[in-house]
Amino acid sequence: MQTSTSKQWPCAVLVMMFLIFNGGSVFLRAQEGCRGPELPSVAHELNIFNEQQEADLGDAMAEHLQHNYRVSNDEQLRAYDFRTWQTAVIDYSGWSSQ
Repeated sequence: MQTSTSKQWPCAVLVMMFLIFNGGSVFLRAQEGCRGPELPSVAHELNIFNEQQEADLGDAMAEHLQHNYRVSNDEQLRAYDFRTWQTAVIDYSGWSSQ
């Protein structure tokens, strides 16, 4: 009795593997006729905004930044921030400031 069980075991595994792999391909074949949504056309121009839209977008972004972040008009702080940025980005990255 033990020999018949051991002979059936590989056969059962093969049947299960066939059903799993073949069953997955049935679902993949069902999707072949399904088309995705049409993608919107992409503008190939350099600038997709006109002058007024660009100004409005800049105003909206500035208003958002001023509302969510504290904006400082301190010239000494700005000079310190610029020197720090210049040291971190330009000097350490190998960029030339020219």
